Amino acid sequence: MFFNIQYVKPMLTWLIFTASAVAIYCGLFAYSPERELYIWYSERKGFVEENVWVDIYMSTLLALTVLLNSIFILITTLVYKKLTRKKFDDKAG
Repeated sequence: MFFNIQYVKPMLTWLIFTASAVAIYCGLFAYSPERELYIWYSERKGFVEENVWVDIYMSTLLALTVLLNSIFILITTLVYKKLTRKKFDDKAG
């Protein structure tokens, strides 16, 4: 066999969290109002060139993706630990 079975669970966990990051990014990209954000930003900062705006916009989307995915991972981990601890306490008690 080419892989050890003990590595399957961490690999699946990593794949799920990576897929969640991609899904969050795609959702932000699809549903964020880029034109309205550009108008709002350019009213405050003046004219913004297209390549500068793309850098600002994509950096903002990626930062939000990292933040939201980190929150998702934190909540998932806390729920998982709480459920496994309860399961362990039920077996011990």
